[in-house]
Amino acid sequence: MVQGFKNVDLGNVVSARFASGEDHLYISPADQAMMQEYWADADTVLTGLHELLGHGAGRIIRETDDPASITNPFTQQPLKTWYTPGQTYGSVFGSIASSMEECRAETSSLFLSPVPGVQEIFGFDGESASVSIHAGWLGMAKMGVDSLEVLSIL
Repeated sequence: MVQGFKNVDLGNVVSARFASGEDHLYISPADQAMMQEYWADADTVLTGLHELLGHGAGRIIRETDDPASITNPFTQQPLKTWYTPGQTYGSVFGSIASSMEECRAETSSLFLSPVPGVQEIFGFDGESASVSIHAGWLGMAKMGVDSLEVLSIL
């Protein structure tokens, strides 16, 4: 596949994360109440950004693309590295390719969620956009902290 996109939203799973009414010890009662009401909608925004822009963006520059004529947007210099014939994302990153791809998609969604106008695409504006951003970031932080329970470094 050269081009395409996907979008997956497991709303039934997402809404259960905060709807249970369980006490999340490190989240204030006010934020818990806000999360129970807004987390599922905020996660829909993050999921859309994750899938459509996080996975959908990012071009693999190949030697045949004349990479020396492409400017690095951060340094304003011509590119110094690119994929050579036969290389793929998987062959270059090996066993961490899948993890790198997911990290790229997650960070893209978090980076883009507060960009002016993005929340409006998903139907949020003004105060509801601010709440969506707050709920999205807090929910992601909570999932990160919760995941430490199962971390194994051995």
